[in-house]
Amino acid sequence: MKYSELIEKKQHGTLSFPIEYYYIDSSHPRYIMASHWHKEFEIIRVLEGKLTVYLNKEKYDLTSGECLFVEGGCLKRGYPDSCVYECLVFDGAMLDRHKSDGSVEYKHFVSTSERVIIKTIDSLICSVREEKPFYELEVVGLLYKLFYEMYSFGYIVKNKEQSKDRGVDTVMSIIKWIEKHAAELISLSRLSQVMGLSEKYICRIFKEYTSKTITEYVSEIRIERACAEMAEKSITEAAFACGFNDLSYFSKTFKKYKGMTPREYKKAYSVKNAVT
Repeated sequence: MKYSELIEKKQHGTLSFPIEYYYIDSSHPRYIMASHWHKEFEIIRVLEGKLTVYLNKEKYDLTSGECLFVEGGCLKRGYPDSCVYECLVFDGAMLDRHKSDGSVEYKHFVSTSERVIIKTIDSLICSVREEKPFYELEVVGLLYKLFYEMYSFGYIVKNKEQSKDRGVDTVMSIIKWIEKHAAELISLSRLSQVMGLSEKYICRIFKEYTSKTITEYVSEIRIERACAEMAEKSITEAAFACGFNDLSYFSKTFKKYKGMTPREYKKAYSVKNAVT
């Protein structure tokens, strides 16, 4: 799978069947999960190694077989450690009887001891991954089954009062704007003016929720997009398309985030993709 842009701007599946599977290993442009959010639900499952995920401010350390069930609207970021993991993203509107209207509370972490839920998640992911004839019917049935089990085992609880975290909304708005304007000149003063917030507050709240500065985040997003662009463009074209106007600075920044030069990356993964 190719991430040509941040996930919240990507169409998952099709309009008629909005569900998609992603397999992520160290060769993936988005191996490190940058801070992002989207309106769809997501199941994250570790296949090998360890994965640390932050949902808003909560930290979860996952090992092989463990899962996170994430509702839409959560701000998330992840840091893999010799890890292979998979994600299943789906629109809750597929299930017309389940309404994500803020009137329920979710327990995100699913351990391997929850055998009933884990078995259903495994069947669901296998069905989406394999795409056998008429698999769409099986997938919808398994999604209903999964929600039923999560309600039954207390992973989704109705009618809980939830205090609104305004910090999350602010950071989501900042991220959304940066995504849209990533290839442009982004300054803190411009961001402050657009958001109607002080530069000091923006710096503090963004670092609090993402562990990164605005500058670090912009660079990370641009490098991720450049990785995807290099599959079809030259290094120079990819750099300029993603907001880098200095090739020397691009190479330096690229090596900082990817541990290799753009040329080394392009050569390594061109060979890998040709083989696979």
